[in-house]
Amino acid sequence: MSRTRLRALPFAVTGNATRHTNLTHVYKEWTPLEKETFLYERSLCVDEVNKLDTDNPLTITFDGRLFVPLNGRVDFGPGAYYEFVDYVPGSMKLSLGFGSGISSMIPSVGTVATSVLARSNPSRPSLSIPNFLYELKDLPGMIRDIGNLKRQIHNIRQKGYARDANPRNAANHLLSYQMGWAPLISDLRKLVDFQAQVDKKMRELQNLYSNGGLQRRVRNPAWKATLDDVVDASIPCESGITSSVTQRITRHTEIERWGTVRWIPTALPDPRFSSKKMAKLARDLTFGLHGLHPKQVWDAIPWTWLVGWFTNADEYISAHNNSIPLRHSVPCIMTSTFSKTSWVRTDSNLAIQGGYGDAGHSTKERVMNGGTLSATIPFLNGRQLSILGALAIQRSR
Repeated sequence: MSRTRLRALPFAVTGNATRHTNLTHVYKEWTPLEKETFLYERSLCVDEVNKLDTDNPLTITFDGRLFVPLNGRVDFGPGAYYEFVDYVPGSMKLSLGFGSGISSMIPSVGTVATSVLARSNPSRPSLSIPNFLYELKDLPGMIRDIGNLKRQIHNIRQKGYARDANPRNAANHLLSYQMGWAPLISDLRKLVDFQAQVDKKMRELQNLYSNGGLQRRVRNPAWKATLDDVVDASIPCESGITSSVTQRITRHTEIERWGTVRWIPTALPDPRFSSKKMAKLARDLTFGLHGLHPKQVWDAIPWTWLVGWFTNADEYISAHNNSIPLRHSVPCIMTSTFSKTSWVRTDSNLAIQGGYGDAGHSTKERVMNGGTLSATIPFLNGRQLSILGALAIQRSR
């Protein structure tokens, strides 16, 4: 059953704004309705009750404002003046919110849930030895490419030019490094550090079997984003009263998303399962030797790396890797969003004081999502663009 709790604190000020001329008289003041809708502080919590054995959705929203109201008087003619007395202008009564499109700058809840399952899966190998051995078939061509590069550099140094130094060969060298040498060096570094990775996997298995499950939290730098925008620049504080008191309104928004999940074994090891066998299981899982699973087949298929740039198919396969009997809870995906709106005076009217301040708006949300298979058109980084450019040059006439 859903439960809602609200705490609201209205402003205590009862200010007014006045404009007098020979022909017109404008008077504005705070109304009872404004005091109810324009709050100094507001906290809202929506959660579930009577659900102690499962994870529950949760939403917490907070609004807070802290600024200085307008005070002062300016005479601009016989019997003509405008005056502010503890008045909060209309420009500061805007509804608080987040920067436009901030939520679309990070992956969706379903995509993050799939990634949380894939990255936390105890069956996930650190290095797949079968794939490593399969990719060694490209090693002779990679070595030959180094020889060609050395010959071209020698010709340039000796003769000032190289006959075969052209864009296509440069593209070949780039692809040889990005798609061959860089992954090979990364795999070799993991092999050198194999004992630390096996020990880490051993601790995971011990926690998995001894504590009735393994609780994991997954964060990723790509699941954070910031956005700065100007809501309004040099607008009058209060239209109809004066246009000589102006403000600049800016907003800074931050968003972060992460997830947690619990892995539970569906079958416990035999009581006679020795520590030596446990160490062998940890070693086989670390290096992908505990049976053949779909992720190894996927990585061996050509061009699946390009599919992975635009879909989360590889993480979806890793999330459902079941090399050892396991089941998982529904991932909890948390999203924290914070926005700060600032009002800054941009005029030089010293007779009117105030009209500046800050306001904060934040939400913390927890939802349950089992993960989805998704496709997107992401912003490609420099490495990805260089690979696509090299492929285009390599295959051009």
